[in-house]
Amino acid sequence: MVAEINFIEFNKLSYLVYREQIIDLYFQAFTTGEYAQFLDRNFVVNTIDELINIGGGILALFADRPVGILIASPLFAHIEFPITDSKDLLADNTIYINEVVVGIDFRGRGI
Repeated sequence: MVAEINFIEFNKLSYLVYREQIIDLYFQAFTTGEYAQFLDRNFVVNTIDELINIGGGILALFADRPVGILIASPLFAHIEFPITDSKDLLADNTIYINEVVVGIDFRGRGI
């Protein structure tokens, strides 16, 4: 039987449970392959730690292993983003998608 991909809430608790695996997934996704780049581990760890304190998201699990993650936070938490309220965009009600990470072996599978 093939295990299916399950989606759970990415919050402080799930981050504590899967923290090292999430960090490893992030590095695997962004430091290998055609678009590989250099990432400083401490910077990535600090960034994800900070994001989970102001936001959350969705964690994709395959056989109880993280294979994808979406991290989002309130737009007003991003001072570098030029916020101008309009009738169509209210900063207090708008979510900013910080990161979308999918493991190489799981890309193109609907995550």
